[in-house]
Amino acid sequence: MDGIIRDVEFKIFREVDADYSRKYETSLSTGTNRYLLLPTDCYIIRSLQLTSKTGDASFERAMLEKRDTSFISEFYPSTSASATPKYYANWDPNNIVMAPTPDVVYGVQLNYIFTPEALTSSNTT
Repeated sequence: MDGIIRDVEFKIFREVDADYSRKYETSLSTGTNRYLLLPTDCYIIRSLQLTSKTGDASFERAMLEKRDTSFISEFYPSTSASATPKYYANWDPNNIVMAPTPDVVYGVQLNYIFTPEALTSSNTT
C-alpha cells in the first residue's frame, strides 16, 4: 500500500509544476570528465546550462540540449575528443553525461524539481 501511495504522490508532483518544487544547483564540471553528479534530491531535470568557462571572461551562458544516451554514444563515442559541451543526457540515477567532453572547467547550473517528502503518518504537514 505504501508503494501505491508513493506512486500517486510522484504523479501529482509531476503534473503540478509548482514554483516551490524548483531548485537550482551550481557546480563546476571537470575538464576531460564528461559526467556530472546530480544532487541527491534531484527528481526531474528541467535544464542544464553552462555559466562560465575557465580562462574566458567573455563567455556567455549557454543552455545544453537534452538528448538520449544513444545520441551521445553515436555522435560522441570518444571521450578524448573535447570541446564546449552542447548536449546532455541522463546516464544513471546519480549522473548525467555531457557531450562533447568538456575541454576545460565550466561553471554549470542545474535547474531541477526536487524529490518530494513522502506523506506518512509521521509527516502530517
